[in-house]
Amino acid sequence: MRIGPLSEVYRASAKEMGEYHGWEMPSVFSSLEKEFDAAIRRAVFVDHSYYGRIEVRGADRVDFLHRLTSNELLKAKGNTVVGTVFTNEKGRIIDYATAALRGEKVLLIVSPGNDANLIRWLDKYHISEDISFRDVTFETAMISVLGPQAKSTLSSLFRIDLPLNGVLDVETKRGTVMIACAETSRLPILHLVGSPSVLSELWNAPAESRLSGVIPMGFLGYEAYRIARGVAAIGGELAEAFNPFEVGLREAISFTKGCYIGQEVIARLDTYHKVKRKLVGLVFSAPFAKREKPPILRQGSKEIGVVTSWMERPLHNKYIGLGVVSSESVHEGDSLSVDIAGKELRALALSIPILIQGASVA
Repeated sequence: MRIGPLSEVYRASAKEMGEYHGWEMPSVFSSLEKEFDAAIRRAVFVDHSYYGRIEVRGADRVDFLHRLTSNELLKAKGNTVVGTVFTNEKGRIIDYATAALRGEKVLLIVSPGNDANLIRWLDKYHISEDISFRDVTFETAMISVLGPQAKSTLSSLFRIDLPLNGVLDVETKRGTVMIACAETSRLPILHLVGSPSVLSELWNAPAESRLSGVIPMGFLGYEAYRIARGVAAIGGELAEAFNPFEVGLREAISFTKGCYIGQEVIARLDTYHKVKRKLVGLVFSAPFAKREKPPILRQGSKEIGVVTSWMERPLHNKYIGLGVVSSESVHEGDSLSVDIAGKELRALALSIPILIQGASVA
């Protein structure tokens, strides 16, 4: 298990620690419900150092990435953040990346544990371009701030005006931190990337600055928030079993940019309305543990999809999850079932975002 670069800063204040994606991370600081509710109403900060970070340099960096991913990068002006998807020749997902275009480099923020795999995949298509890849995951740290007040929180903290979907460098007492405003319709989030010493100093900054209601969030709270908002993650929705449409990544696709790997398949799916599956929220009648294969969802005796993500702990007395199901068969409020070790559990299909405690997380 890898010890996170910020672990010493918060280990004493975390109520629980756990292993996630091979890293020691905080599970809970206060309570799952308190952290989740703060993310819905105000803002929280999360240690996301376990996410992969790849630095791409060279004169051809933007053109190269533009030709390999689903979104428009060449027309990005200035210091910009773009969410994009890497797909294979069949239009299936390799990973989702947040691309921060800044000065002479592009920083790709990718899924946990997928940085080395993605570099190998990129290198397959690197022939004579002026480009280089460097995995900076283990020499940097990353704190993410999310929630409706995430942007205003950091603007107040650093006393700057943060651009929507922009990226900039900010000087602190210990060094430079890069702030990437990676807001999407499903997840208002900003990433702070810098050396572990710089990020260690910033971890307690919201509390020391007395920013009202801004609290730390552990992995479990983030996982609940991610699921409730229908945000795809590695090992679940981000997998080669699915195309971007099926897991809610349509806004990361440009339909005018031209060719990229998997583009023809993705264009046909959209043009001819061939997308047959969709992402739905789920509420289960009881909890179940993680398993190697995704559990099969049924409607009566018919298989109609798979469970892709789920919480083992209740959130406001609900066990929530996500599933990819048949678009034609499953509708809001449908009763489904899943077989777990010979025991049938009920699963209620819901639209995304999932309604929690009587209030939408939108």
